[in-house]
Amino acid sequence: MSVGRTVALVGAVFCLTLAIIVVLKMSSEALAVAIGVVCGVAAGIPASVLLYVTLSRRLQRAEDGRRQGQQPDYPPLIIVQGQVPPAVPHDPWLVPPQGAVPRSHVRLVGGEDLLPAEEQDNGG
Repeated sequence: MSVGRTVALVGAVFCLTLAIIVVLKMSSEALAVAIGVVCGVAAGIPASVLLYVTLSRRLQRAEDGRRQGQQPDYPPLIIVQGQVPPAVPHDPWLVPPQGAVPRSHVRLVGGEDLLPAEEQDNGG
């Protein structure tokens, strides 16, 4: 036997002996809790393995898609179109168009004490 196997065998025997001693000293309620925890962890293992396999396959497919999607290095193609005259003239209106809505009047309700007095300069 090699040294590694001997150490593994001694470690396994030690863990088994320790587990037997702990189980014999535990009450039935504590043993039930420990068995429930072990069974719960064991029930989660298949779901974890399935999730790992699914995600690793998805990542592998994405990596393969990226490798296949790579195109050879061609110089970039730039298309420059000719100038198109604007459809609407950009001249500003000097006179408002006929039928334009007049500006609405603002009516201040309350807060007259915040307005500057008539003799004060508004600063504007």
